[in-house]
Amino acid sequence: MFNPEQKRVTDEAPLPTEKPLLNMQQATQAMTLAFVRINKAHDKNTRQKDISPRDIKIIFDGIALYFPNNRPIIYKKFVPDLLKYYKYFLLHITDFEFMMELHDTVHTIIWNYQDDYIQSQIDISENIEKYAIRWYQALCKENKIEPINVDNNKTDSKTIVYLLKHASISASYACSKLIYSCLHGHSSNRNIVVYIHGGSEIEFIDSLSHKVTFKQFSGTRDSTFRKIRNEIMIDKPYMVISELKLSLIAALFSARIAPKQVYWSMGFSAISWADEYVLLTSDYHVKHLLQLSGKKCIEMPYRLHRTLLAPEENKANTKEIRRQLNVSPDQMLIGYLGRMEKVNDEYLDLICTLLWNNKIKYFCAGPGDVNRIENHLKSRAPEGQYTVSTSINPHEYGYAFDLFIETFPMGTGLSAIEVMAKGIPVVYLKTKSQKGMQETTRVPSLGAENTDELIGIILALLSKPQLYKEASKACKNIVKNMSRCEDAAAIIESIAVNA
Repeated sequence: MFNPEQKRVTDEAPLPTEKPLLNMQQATQAMTLAFVRINKAHDKNTRQKDISPRDIKIIFDGIALYFPNNRPIIYKKFVPDLLKYYKYFLLHITDFEFMMELHDTVHTIIWNYQDDYIQSQIDISENIEKYAIRWYQALCKENKIEPINVDNNKTDSKTIVYLLKHASISASYACSKLIYSCLHGHSSNRNIVVYIHGGSEIEFIDSLSHKVTFKQFSGTRDSTFRKIRNEIMIDKPYMVISELKLSLIAALFSARIAPKQVYWSMGFSAISWADEYVLLTSDYHVKHLLQLSGKKCIEMPYRLHRTLLAPEENKANTKEIRRQLNVSPDQMLIGYLGRMEKVNDEYLDLICTLLWNNKIKYFCAGPGDVNRIENHLKSRAPEGQYTVSTSINPHEYGYAFDLFIETFPMGTGLSAIEVMAKGIPVVYLKTKSQKGMQETTRVPSLGAENTDELIGIILALLSKPQLYKEASKACKNIVKNMSRCEDAAAIIESIAVNA
């Protein structure tokens, strides 16, 4: 049975520290062979320490060096073994920083590469978070890190601390935009302090500086963990709410930094270690999350500041973007903005089918493995009918679309809402895992039961101006109430009031 306080490195085979200089293909091959050896060694009669630390190191390096920036789809094949051996891998980790990096990356791999949304939630909760939190708790115990601010009488009931990964409104990072909007909605009688671990933008800070105190943290996760705890002792908040990367907030919450600790989940995971409240931006199977975590969940509706939904269009710029994409006046531009790992082969096959109509062109952009998307389109779609990019301004390019084709089975969330606010129809495939979000943030008539029906909806919208006009208006109506930032802030403040 897994024991987090067990010695984590065997004396017989110390963990090597050098990082192999491999390319991604070599790293993938090395990881595959390492898992083969681990599987052979691991049976009912095998002791945990007999799993080679060198093989584990090969796997760790392959994950840490190549997954975060590339997210290769081939790593999907490692998911079953990562789930199976993660708890044993933790026995070989003594470095706090490395543990946090591994925790975040393995979580992301499983989240992105599980075909079943619900199963990914179960896997993350039962096989990753449960064991990670034990590791952090053991670390706190070993280092005599005591809880702070657990006595309500020693805290300021009006002080709320937000812990943010990024303070950005121009990037595609959805969490930051939602929290930015929530901060705008807070009343002036609250003392709001925002801790930032990551990037920040002047626009984000300047627009809130009259009502929010900002504190920036930098450095390793380990050093940031200690710096944040020190600042918490000064600010004495009653409630801390965070959407930080899982590893850092898991470590902080394990150390107990406030009477009320809240994890703002953007639907990415069922966190078994979260405190009493987990806030969700939409119905990402809230009931299932409740069953997994045993915590009380409060659903957070989509609320975005008006400047984020649809900044004023520069029509000359929109025209120039369409010219650069070689979209002629008699052609229609369809597309997608978001993370590339959401774009699967079935979705791309649908796009390729549409692109044989020479009146349609396709554009997609976002972080991730762009080469995979380009290679698929190149093999099945006519040349010159598509463009794939990475970093773009989503608002400028959003206005350039005629239609936004949502990915499936995992939807696109915030980027779809942003184009809907601009009057661009969003068409989608109805899926069980996204049912709650689709029912609350999409136009019902633009959803299809299967890909053939979806193609029919797309072609009808592109060929019937009146139908397109009605769809555009319906999309705007769906999002017209989403700029009520005070709704989101009121939910946050109610947690403290009702505690």
